[in-house]
Amino acid sequence: MTATGISVSLKFRFIGVIMLTVVISALLVTHFTTNALEKDVTELLENQQFSAASYIASEIETKVAQRINVLELTAKSAAEYFSSSAQLTAFLGARIALPAFFPGGLVVLDQQGMPITESPFIGIGGVSLRDRDYFQTVMATGKTAIGKPRVSQFTHNPIISFASPVRGYSGEILGVIVGYVPLSDQGLFGHIEQGIGGKSSTIIVADPRNNLIVSSNNPAYILQSFSILGSASHAITDYVGSTTTVTPEGTAMLVSTQRIPQANWVVQVMLPAADVFLPIQHNAYVIVFV
Repeated sequence: MTATGISVSLKFRFIGVIMLTVVISALLVTHFTTNALEKDVTELLENQQFSAASYIASEIETKVAQRINVLELTAKSAAEYFSSSAQLTAFLGARIALPAFFPGGLVVLDQQGMPITESPFIGIGGVSLRDRDYFQTVMATGKTAIGKPRVSQFTHNPIISFASPVRGYSGEILGVIVGYVPLSDQGLFGHIEQGIGGKSSTIIVADPRNNLIVSSNNPAYILQSFSILGSASHAITDYVGSTTTVTPEGTAMLVSTQRIPQANWVVQVMLPAADVFLPIQHNAYVIVFV
């Protein structure tokens, strides 16, 4: 090979080494920049998503507390009319604000769980409700209880039951007043259906005691076991805050959890990790090719 050929070959090799160095440097910069972006964006989204979960939980907590307060005040006043089914019916019918809090209606039960009156007519008739968890809890503890979410035996709609004791002058429990709230009621779960957590977010309200999803912006989840969420179900009972988990289908999710103490429920907002890191991946390509 001539001296000129050797010189040209060395130049090409030198240029190749420089280009390889530039590419390797760009890849290293991209790697470290992407890691830094992932950390920053993840922390930002965790905080935002936990704020959304906390807001939803606070709203539902307030609405649950309102319904408990209204039902307890109604139970206190109802004791005066407890000896007459007709008077109880008239009393409940005159409380025009009650349907706004309990759109599924109300029923008053005696000490054996037999209905005394319904407002409006639900169709319970002479069916005993003594086996219902909320009736048994109220009779055992003397305190207001929220029942297990279920499909109503009478209306065939998914409902939540609020139950309070009706006490006599001596403090004895005369019976139980029960108010029903359909799970479709936007007055209680409006922010869930509005998808306040974001378009790609999944939002659920879960009842850990009964292993049930109470409400969700995905209707297919309602009244399902929250074990369908995979390891996210552990976050429901064991963690408050934001973490990353994997669904049974293998999808990585950013999950934020907050509690609703009045009802012993929790709110979860979930976002696919792929959506979290998509902007980062886009920026990484820009870094490499700019």
